[in-house]
Amino acid sequence: MRTGRDTTRTARTTALLLLPLVLVGLTGCADDSDDGYVDFAAYEQEFHDYAERLPLPEGDSYGELRPPEEPTEYGVDAGRVLALSYYTCFWTREYLRAHDDGDVPRRDRAEGRLADGLKDPMIKYSVGNPEREALDEARLGDLTKFRQEVAANCPEGS
Repeated sequence: MRTGRDTTRTARTTALLLLPLVLVGLTGCADDSDDGYVDFAAYEQEFHDYAERLPLPEGDSYGELRPPEEPTEYGVDAGRVLALSYYTCFWTREYLRAHDDGDVPRRDRAEGRLADGLKDPMIKYSVGNPEREALDEARLGDLTKFRQEVAANCPEGS
């Protein structure tokens, strides 16, 4: 036979166990946009804000992003990743041009900029860190990965 005290304890325990589920459910219904995605304007702003901190070789520029034709959401940090990708492309291309021209000081400057980019957490902690591997191989004279990167991933005409 249960006493009033046992019933109260059971009800209290049940309420405490259900409270986290209710709170999670209410959070899911909240009307805020902090879901890890941003619109194009925020993506573009993030891109330009981060690009300002990443200087490019002389004569190169990041240019403007084209808005999508349809409403699109972007993951938070996608603008930063794009700026860093452009930075890596431009400096890799500069490294190759300097190497092909026999301009050692220019090549060394490009190598330094690429090494700076490797310090960014987006690259530093990436799986496998292929950028580090490509730079290490370039330092040893093997430019294969640099040439493949530029051919496959860098914007034309830049």
